Amino acid sequence: MEKVINVKNVIGENFTCADAILLKSNFKTSGNETIVLDFSGVSDVPTTFFYNLFSDMLYTQNRGKSFENIKVKNLVAIDNYNRVINGTTLV
Repeated sequence: MEKVINVKNVIGENFTCADAILLKSNFKTSGNETIVLDFSGVSDVPTTFFYNLFSDMLYTQNRGKSFENIKVKNLVAIDNYNRVINGTTLV
C-alpha cells in the first residue's frame, strides 16, 4: 500500500525547518505502507529541513530499514535529501 503526501498541501510553499514536525506527524507508517513525499510546487528544501524531518528515525532505527518505505518525488534538490538519509555531506 502507498500513501502519497503532497508536502505543499500540508505545510505550504514558504515553510521553515520547524514545519518538518507538522509533516512528520503525517507519515507515521504502519507495517509495510510506503510513504511518498511529493514535493511538487516546492522549489527549495534545505538539508536542515530533512534533518529535522528524519532525525528521530536516524537515531532510533536502522538507517537502511527506516528509508525502505519512504520515497520522494518531484524534489528539485535531491542532493539535500540524499545527504541526510545517507549520513554524509557527499552526494
